[in-house]
Amino acid sequence: MTGFPVGKKKKAGSYSNEEIESIVRDFHRYLWKNRESLWPGKDISNALDVLDLRKSLECFGYDYREMEGIESAVVASGRVEVEGIIDPCSKVVYISSQCPPEVKRFTAAHELAHAVLHEMTGAVHRDRASDGSKISRQPMEREADRFASCFLIPEKQLRRHFEARFGRVPFMLTEESAFALGLNIQKIEKLHAERGSLHILLADAKTYNGVSFLSLTEKFKVSKTAMAIRIRELGLVRQG
Repeated sequence: MTGFPVGKKKKAGSYSNEEIESIVRDFHRYLWKNRESLWPGKDISNALDVLDLRKSLECFGYDYREMEGIESAVVASGRVEVEGIIDPCSKVVYISSQCPPEVKRFTAAHELAHAVLHEMTGAVHRDRASDGSKISRQPMEREADRFASCFLIPEKQLRRHFEARFGRVPFMLTEESAFALGLNIQKIEKLHAERGSLHILLADAKTYNGVSFLSLTEKFKVSKTAMAIRIRELGLVRQG
C-alpha cells in the first residue's frame, strides 16, 4: 500500500499553527480511510483507535522501539534526560521505557512530527530536565510539540467528547455547573483566581451532574497538562 503522501518539507520555524493542524487532519483522514489495510482483520470503529503511534511511524518507514537507559546528555543548559530519539539514517524511533505511558505517547507523536515536517541530517533527541523543570524549545521542537498535541487530541473528537461530558461549549463556571462538578465555594473562588486550574479540573474530571465517565485524559491517553492546554487553545472554556 502506498504510504501517506508527504508534501515538501519546510524550514523549521516556518510552519504556522494552522498549517500543522491541517497536515495532522490530512494524516488522520489517511489513517481512517485506510484502516482496513493498515489493521487487517481488526474492527476499527472508533476514530481514536487509529491514533496508533507504532503504525503511524511505519507509514513513514520508521520502526518504534522502547528501550531502557537512553543515555543522559549534557548540554549548555545543564544535564538532561533523553525521552526519545529519532534516527533518520537507521529509520528508528527510540522511546525511553522508563517514562509513564502518556509521556511515551506524546514523545512518540513528537518524533513522528519530525518525520513528517522536518528535514534531518542526523539523529534528533527530545530532552526533559532532570529536575523536571521546563526546557525552552527551539522552533523545530515547538512545531513538533504542536503536531503531537493536534495528533493525539484531534479537535473534532475533543469537542464531541467534551460536550458529551459537560454540555454546550464554551463551558462556563456558574453556581449550577460548579454544583455539577461537586465544588464548594472555596474551590470555586480558587478556580476563578488561578488561571488554568479550571482547564486542569475539566481535563481530569470523572463525574459531572451525577454521571460517571472516563476523564478526557483517560479517553485520549494524554497527561492532564497536555489536555488542559488543548482545551484552552480550542476555547472550550470561558472563565471570568
